[in-house]
Amino acid sequence: MTRQLAMLWTAAALGTAACSPGDDSTDVVPRDDGALETADDASPADADADTGADLPAEAEAGADADGDVPGPDADADADVPSDALCPVVPEPAPIPQQAIAGEAPWGRHEATTVDGFHDEYLYDATDYLKIGLRREWGGTIVFFGIAAGHGAGINATNSIDANDTGREVQVAFYDPDRHMQNCAWNASCRTTPSSCPASITFLGWDPVQGGNRCNRGSGVESVDFADGVLRAVTNPLFWNPNWDRTDCVSDNACTDPALRERRSDVRVTQSLRFVATHVVQLEYAVENLAALDHAATAQEMPTVYTANGTGGADADLWQVVDSEGRQVVVDTPAGGDGFMYENFDS
Repeated sequence: MTRQLAMLWTAAALGTAACSPGDDSTDVVPRDDGALETADDASPADADADTGADLPAEAEAGADADGDVPGPDADADADVPSDALCPVVPEPAPIPQQAIAGEAPWGRHEATTVDGFHDEYLYDATDYLKIGLRREWGGTIVFFGIAAGHGAGINATNSIDANDTGREVQVAFYDPDRHMQNCAWNASCRTTPSSCPASITFLGWDPVQGGNRCNRGSGVESVDFADGVLRAVTNPLFWNPNWDRTDCVSDNACTDPALRERRSDVRVTQSLRFVATHVVQLEYAVENLAALDHAATAQEMPTVYTANGTGGADADLWQVVDSEGRQVVVDTPAGGDGFMYENFDS
């Protein structure tokens, strides 16, 4: 199970191209503290610039306003694809922050049941691309890729790593005073750090849209489609069911039937709509269901895990670039969960 921290977004743009430039990329995910990590068991993560505009497809590892986006190893630039192999998707005009009309007419909606999951898809107006969310995993985005000629459900053009409840495209939240187990219970994490291992196993207050570290999905309260918008509402599970314990016990978190289904105290409303053939706008509304204040800190709004051309996938979003197109090399060792990371501004 892997997790990452990404960016503060109210709207985002995603692009995709069905091409695979090479296979010597390094798997990278940002850590929960906002740094970038590389893990052998995780696919690279990706996010576009928070400018309201999408990047060209061959630079689709993207960058956001906080720079919390994964990237390749130092020698991955030898695998840059040619335009013939990976056609460029033209950069669209900037998307305003206020509500926009979107496509007219909007694309169709489709519900599928495949491999025991109930997924909902939104198509662009041309029926070329589609984006899909999973009900069992809190409405997280499990697919973004080519629809035309590939049938219903997920296919090999998927640019999203939809491996488990900790990946996908989704939101998750943090509190600096309740960041880790063993100090979250009395909100003392900034003054009396936790004595638990520095691992995502022991995260503190951390509602996660997709589900928890036991790979239990959050489910949804509702999903609806109207006027070109696919909307899902969920009450996420806590990533760590033991987040507010005073000790560092973790073994019972996933074996206790009641504990592993522990709901958080927030509600998330996620809205998706195509605003151009290759561009999807994401909007999130978060409601605090508890009489509990949380200090400001970086949040996952949203986090994005992307495909890396393995498992039969054609899509390979393998490189991190900043908002000016410069590659960011991720090669700084990190402790805790054995990842690599890099901090940068964009």
